Amino acid sequence: METAVFDSNIWVSNAGFPGSVPYRAVDLARQGLVRSVTSPPIIDQVRRAVAGPKFPRLAVVVADIEAEMKALSRLVQPTFTLAVITTKKSDNRILECAVAGRADVIVTGDRKHLLPLGSYAGIPIVSPADFVRSFDP
Repeated sequence: METAVFDSNIWVSNAGFPGSVPYRAVDLARQGLVRSVTSPPIIDQVRRAVAGPKFPRLAVVVADIEAEMKALSRLVQPTFTLAVITTKKSDNRILECAVAGRADVIVTGDRKHLLPLGSYAGIPIVSPADFVRSFDP
């Protein structure tokens, strides 16, 4: 079974936009087709994003989002810090989780920092559309 790290933007879009491509990506974990790996820093990123002014209607479901992340994911605690991306240091937490969790793939909507890398430490970095497409018959 493939192990995936979902970037915080995937979790936020999953919660706020049912039926969206990010929702469908996380749904693969719900169906047991993918094993999700996450970390406390990613959970914190999601918590901050949904509690902020950008997603006011999601603020009331922060606990539900966090509970789903924990229920669908194996929680890892990276013991190292990367500095691969210098312009948005929080994106390094995604890479750290992927390496620590021995992920097969990183799924992200981040077109500015993560997707341009293409891969890190041999772990492909793909868009949610490409990830979902890889499961289509």
